[in-house]
Amino acid sequence: MSSEEIEVALNYLKNNVIRDQKKIEELLPLTSEVVRVSRIHKRTKSKKLIRYQIVIISGNSEAGVFGLGIGKNEEYRLAVKEGISRSKKTLKIVKRGCGNRECFCKTKDHSIPEIKKAKIGSTVVELIPGALKLGLRTSPVGKKFLNLAGVKDLMVVTRGNKNNKLNILKAIHEAI
Repeated sequence: MSSEEIEVALNYLKNNVIRDQKKIEELLPLTSEVVRVSRIHKRTKSKKLIRYQIVIISGNSEAGVFGLGIGKNEEYRLAVKEGISRSKKTLKIVKRGCGNRECFCKTKDHSIPEIKKAKIGSTVVELIPGALKLGLRTSPVGKKFLNLAGVKDLMVVTRGNKNNKLNILKAIHEAI
């Protein structure tokens, strides 16, 4: 993608709160990944109902855009489709910079500019900018999410309930 195409896509995302999925697909080529699949069982008098809850992340590392979507349905593929459409509607733009005092880098787009915090449920996430070539210091799910956002050097500190991957992803999404 050229820098002009990225500028057009970022301007569309900044200016439009209500986003059209077809327009986003035209402007940005997004990659999507399934992060979590869980089966939800509900017992009624007559039968047992099974539904799928699927967490999907999508993003473009060149443009610095990423989103999170949750799809629920009786069929697996319909849940994936719903999750992808929701993740495209919740796209966020990553503000990139170098907020680490110890880093004397010439490229200022490898991390985030300042420390950010967010809380979802009992999970508290703190994003700390890292020096050049530090890498992503986080859980495997957080690494996938931040790689799609185009962030290369970052430390993620989690407090509270660390077993719930969904809350960690939601908190990272809210913090950035």
